[in-house]
Amino acid sequence: MNPRCYLKIRWFVAAGWVLSYLFFSPLSQAQIVNDGATATLNHVTNTISGSIIVGTNGPFTLLILTNGTLLTNSGNGTIGLNAGANSNTVKVTSANTRWLMSADLSVGNVGSFNHLVITNGGLVQNGFGALGIDPASSSNLAVVTSAGSAFTIFSQSA
Repeated sequence: MNPRCYLKIRWFVAAGWVLSYLFFSPLSQAQIVNDGATATLNHVTNTISGSIIVGTNGPFTLLILTNGTLLTNSGNGTIGLNAGANSNTVKVTSANTRWLMSADLSVGNVGSFNHLVITNGGLVQNGFGALGIDPASSSNLAVVTSAGSAFTIFSQSA
């Protein structure tokens, strides 16, 4: 193990949690980049009430957080929400750049080949996490690389 790049992630996907995520998620949602487009949040602070979705129905949506950006939201985070929402990516790319959620993160709700990439000292923090929720969802990834980068899951199992 490389001592400079230690990562501890605990993913919990239980039938009850999946049902609560699918049927009881907050009504307030923000799509901060249009399907198929690219948006860069560069050295800004954004606070969103509710959930954030990157890739609602279409592929190749890219959200880049960089240069000290702080993105917070009070709901869930989803990368690749519906069928057809494939190959969508969120990149958190530099020191002091953070995406902080009050609830859960799914990389590939129904979509496939979706990615979360945290590098160069970026931070993503959320409750429970899932790589692919629907049985049709596959090949979704969360990648943490570089010293100082972190993926923190604050929920604990009962």
